[in-house]
Amino acid sequence: MIRVAGVAVYALINSLFLLKYLTRTPLHPQAVLAVYLLISGGTWLLIQYPPRWMANVFRRPLKYETFVLSGFVLIAIIVLNQLIDPQLLQVDRWSAIAHFLQNLLAGDYPYLAQTHLGGYGSPFPVWNFVHLPFYLLGDVGYAMPAFFILLVLSLNYILGNYRRAFVFVLLLALSPAFWYEVAVRSDLIYNFILCFLIVGWWYRRDVSVDNSPLVTGIVSGLVLSTRLSIVIPFFIFLFPEFLATGWKQRMMFTLAGLVTFALSFLPFLLWDLNSLVFFEYNPFVLQTRQGSWIEIGVLLAMLLSFSLLWRKSPERLSLFIAVTLIVFITGTFLHRMISDDFQSGLFSSRYDITYFTMALPFSLAALAGFEKSQTSV
Repeated sequence: MIRVAGVAVYALINSLFLLKYLTRTPLHPQAVLAVYLLISGGTWLLIQYPPRWMANVFRRPLKYETFVLSGFVLIAIIVLNQLIDPQLLQVDRWSAIAHFLQNLLAGDYPYLAQTHLGGYGSPFPVWNFVHLPFYLLGDVGYAMPAFFILLVLSLNYILGNYRRAFVFVLLLALSPAFWYEVAVRSDLIYNFILCFLIVGWWYRRDVSVDNSPLVTGIVSGLVLSTRLSIVIPFFIFLFPEFLATGWKQRMMFTLAGLVTFALSFLPFLLWDLNSLVFFEYNPFVLQTRQGSWIEIGVLLAMLLSFSLLWRKSPERLSLFIAVTLIVFITGTFLHRMISDDFQSGLFSSRYDITYFTMALPFSLAALAGFEKSQTSV
């Protein structure tokens, strides 16, 4: 049942991208979508339920195949980034970070930096500083291949073997949503790949609020200082142990998280309080303007329910995180459509469907599955 739901989430995310962006080409979106679903769905079924003549192939560790496939994907990422001029892109996530760092190094207040499209950046401080080495190398876009390498090197440990890692990478390589994110140099997908990696490593190493309140608190505070939506996977993963542990651990975790998050903003508050807190387009405004109290209420209900229902099942955890992200994004879009009297459709420029890619790493994990104990194959 988890795999079927994971397939549905994966298909939904990629179908939205094909239906929206193929309308800008001579291709027929519905026909391409049908072919894509047959190929991707058939590939997954072939791997999960191989015929006899292929069974021996999928009994092998697939370590070599995983790295070969990952190598091709990595080369494709690098080539695509080299072929596309970022200044011509109508997506400004890359320049929100690049211009933040440009202002910072020039001694100008970074949160007043405008993107190449005239907007303002929403990433929180830690996420901007993560990109500093790549900016100094000449291109914040180098972060995408770097995080992909980190993902590939971690999948065997997190999922339990290379066979599952191969499935994860293969389905990622077959994802139009992923390649769109690569093409427009968006940081959103690898922000949530990082989140998936942290949760996956913590699960494997049995790290929790109970046995590591300071570590989980500090890391949670640091990751929260990337995007507020990171709360969703971290809450679902950590909340059961938060409830079960003692008050000292809860206090240590909470204080460590809040202090770490606050300290990440302290230099910018001391630098120019008005330009951060009272600026019309400050990152808090930009990251919270998408939802309403109705969506927040639904989100809280899902977070509380799913956090108590995953019960140490990593497949269920991954699926619940993906579904929560999908439902929350859909709810915010639907609320806006109702407010607009449905004057604009989902595929208009008013709705940024790239937010759905936040769920992609977790849907892939639900599809690939986890070994109960990490193996050495």
